[in-house]
Amino acid sequence: MNTFRRRPRTWGVLAAAAVATLVVARPDPAPAPAADPPSPLSLPAVVGSAGCTTAGCHGGPVPAAGVHSPSAATHWFDHDPHARAYDALLGTAGRKIAAALGSGPAEFDPRCLACHAHPAAVADDPRRPGAVAFRREGVGCESCHGAAGVWLGPHTAAGPDRYAAPGMTRLNNPSVRAGVCAGCHVGAPAGGGSPLRDVTHEMIAAGHPRLAFELASACDALPRHWAEPTDRAARLWVAGQAWAAAHALRLAAAHPTEFARLDCAACHHALGDAGYPRRGPGGRPAVDRWNVSDLLRAAVADDPPARAALAPGADRSEAAEALAGWAEGVERGGRAEAVLKAALAGAAPAGNAPAWDAAAQYFLALRAYRQARGDRPDPEADAGFAAVRGRLQIRPGFQSPSGSPPDVALGGRLAALFRRLER
Repeated sequence: MNTFRRRPRTWGVLAAAAVATLVVARPDPAPAPAADPPSPLSLPAVVGSAGCTTAGCHGGPVPAAGVHSPSAATHWFDHDPHARAYDALLGTAGRKIAAALGSGPAEFDPRCLACHAHPAAVADDPRRPGAVAFRREGVGCESCHGAAGVWLGPHTAAGPDRYAAPGMTRLNNPSVRAGVCAGCHVGAPAGGGSPLRDVTHEMIAAGHPRLAFELASACDALPRHWAEPTDRAARLWVAGQAWAAAHALRLAAAHPTEFARLDCAACHHALGDAGYPRRGPGGRPAVDRWNVSDLLRAAVADDPPARAALAPGADRSEAAEALAGWAEGVERGGRAEAVLKAALAGAAPAGNAPAWDAAAQYFLALRAYRQARGDRPDPEADAGFAAVRGRLQIRPGFQSPSGSPPDVALGGRLAALFRRLER
């Protein structure tokens, strides 16, 4: 079934009808500026996902053998949660968060549209014919692949490497993909045609989930509409760690007093709980350790520029550039699996009680390492992964860890899993 039928693509007809109505309703050939129709998209090269979803392009039926390029858009529209990102603003949770923020409906809030629709929707006039249909695409094709008006023609005429079309975002490059994904799933300052994307402490307090992003596991969890090489897990992990930190550091440089840059559990924990002594120098709350993780610090230990970028007092903007360059160098050198192994060895939590963030990051890195090594059948490893996953699982109805903090036993289990994968 071609799922595009469940949302009839009538926006073109509606737009034409709206324009016709405006023409008929304006007998004066020189109307005042206030009567002019809304301006077009702020990014003229954006054409909308309809340019990709015809049956002759990527909108064909999904064959029994599985998704392939001619059916990629069909599969994405039917299964990928990004296609329903805008709808989330209209649901119960979106309404509650908007009400708590007191900023009006979420579907008109630039902070929400920046990531729940194409970034151009922030500056787009909602009265423009087709504007609502454009927003309802959610995080559509061009949100990730780039504005299609630049590359659509060459893309349709390209040879085997269809990413060769000038201007198309090369998402098959792990570092490029990491930068694009982390732009919303971590956040990023305004720039490059995109508005500020930042889930602040105020938004988290209003009910928005905290952002804790890890690229390899995120790509693994998505219903893929693309072909992923089997060796990609370690490469995605390296790129994801670097770009999550880079974007987080850029946000911290732009908004240094934002509470979302801090470790949540430094304040949000039981007063008598000794398992969360997360205070920095001078008793100040510790900084967020998810995006600038212990694993990342271990991964860059043998790279002086990247190691210096994470040193206390380093310029955050320069550090972000250094980390992005480090990830590119690892990718070019084909060293991702070795770097991931070194990170797991250097940050092994044996003998200590890791914080939840550190334990969860280590678990996800172990999954990427196992996949990179071929994911061989191993019932004992399967049981170990299942046990750790159950220990770290966030309970239904919660958006953050609850119950007792990770303990020494969990650190030992994680270290044992790494040793098991090394056998």
